[in-house]
Amino acid sequence: NRLKDKLDIKIGDNYDLVFFTKKSIDRMFEEAGFVTSRIEGIFSQPLPWKAALLNHLMGGKLDDMQFERFACVARQKPAADV
Repeated sequence: NRLKDKLDIKIGDNYDLVFFTKKSIDRMFEEAGFVTSRIEGIFSQPLPWKAALLNHLMGGKLDDMQFERFACVARQKPAADV
């Protein structure tokens, strides 16, 4: 039946999972001709204690891992800047 076919989605069939950090989001917008004015993590979860310890030892390099999603505000670069 059609409804079952629509609900039977497998990774790679109709979409791909993509993971971003603040840095990679900013780079993606930059390459597409946009300037980001704000990027904030939303839906945060505390890191498990081992990940939190590792993050502390790495000086916060894993901070982005606590967010499920990022909210972004960007604008298109003026034609002279592209």
